[in-house]
Amino acid sequence: MLATKTRRFPVHAAAGVWLCTIIAAQIGMALLGLCYSVEDQDALALVVTEGKVSVPDMSSIQTAKIVNGPSSPEAEEYTANNYGQISLAFTTGTPDDHPEIGTIWTPSNPLMFCGVDYCDYIFHEESVDSSVDNGNGGEDQDEDSTPPKTLVVTTDRNIVSTATCHSWRVVKGASGNETIITIDTTADDITNRDKNVTIPVRGGVNQTTYMTDNSENCGAGCRLVNAFEVSDAAAWYYSCNVTVSRVANGTIPEHEVSESLRSMAAASIALQGSAVLSLDNDNIQYQIYPSESIFGLPNLGQNSSMAMVMARFAIGTVAVAAHANDPIVVNGFAPVEGSHVVIDHWDYAILILNSVVFAQFVLGVATAVVASRVVIPEGGPIAMAQVLRAIADRVQGCDGDDAMSSGGEGGVWIYKAVKTAEKGTYDLYMEERPCGPNNTHSMELS
Repeated sequence: MLATKTRRFPVHAAAGVWLCTIIAAQIGMALLGLCYSVEDQDALALVVTEGKVSVPDMSSIQTAKIVNGPSSPEAEEYTANNYGQISLAFTTGTPDDHPEIGTIWTPSNPLMFCGVDYCDYIFHEESVDSSVDNGNGGEDQDEDSTPPKTLVVTTDRNIVSTATCHSWRVVKGASGNETIITIDTTADDITNRDKNVTIPVRGGVNQTTYMTDNSENCGAGCRLVNAFEVSDAAAWYYSCNVTVSRVANGTIPEHEVSESLRSMAAASIALQGSAVLSLDNDNIQYQIYPSESIFGLPNLGQNSSMAMVMARFAIGTVAVAAHANDPIVVNGFAPVEGSHVVIDHWDYAILILNSVVFAQFVLGVATAVVASRVVIPEGGPIAMAQVLRAIADRVQGCDGDDAMSSGGEGGVWIYKAVKTAEKGTYDLYMEERPCGPNNTHSMELS
């Protein structure tokens, strides 16, 4: 406002500098918007709000997606074996790849994780559309609104599969064409060095036959699985205990995996189910895998390698079942999609921010310096009235529009502060300056 009234060049210059600085700061902040963007978070979801989530129903292996017919123990066994093989289509990570809670899972991410002596699966939860959960068919949702994005996120719940194996070299029947083989048990320190073992099928060479007896188990979620490995190099016989643990960090019954499912998954590498061919004893089931397949690769008597093969198959069955089984809706923490800031040009952003901060700092210092030079009379309104007394006297002595001018149009009053001999003391007064070249009138207030 002062710049529009005065004719003094310094005032105009100061106002111009201030205006240009503000405009430059606004332009800088506008350019800052070109250096970053706000995008949807595709790695992590917000899992802090209580709500409804869907979790897999792990009470049993549902067979509808594999078997054309009613569910039965045989159908479940057949489905379990298929799920273990289907799991090869998913990536298997290491324990170092374990995602943190709330990580958004996609099919390209690892589904299972295997370490040196175990494999585990981390359960997922899926967001639920509130309108569907309320059972109103979405009537409460606006017709023009976009349906919420379904998010699948990882949880802190996991299930572990382990196996322990013991192996013996086959000394008779190593061709794979006999149903009774002889294994060398010398290392077991027993009197009879050799032991005969019955094989339910002649599988031939370059294959591994996995066998299990449904009437035998080694505890909850544990099954006995044997393997007869035939390769060009040698033939080996393995006896293994495969265990699928309970769910860790489960808080409600719906989080649990039934004991029957865990037991079936433990032996799934050997299960035939609906395709059982053993006519003598239906409890004995087996599966043959060629040496070209992942689960048929020869391990050459390495117990740890065979144990990991069986543990991997078991956890694969559990993982695929968790994704294939129908979900159930429970109370939990509903995942919500978040946003994050992506800065593409850090160098420009830092330059703009530093420039704006520096300019504001310089202006702040300059304002403080100028303001410190302005002397305000002490004493409140009375002291201020004394300083303005000269103007009041002039107003009383003038008429009409000439009340605030001296000797013609354009007269101005200037506030003066003159230092005195005493330190910290100023003479304050209003000085009247007419526009003409005539004398200047002043009145001083000591």
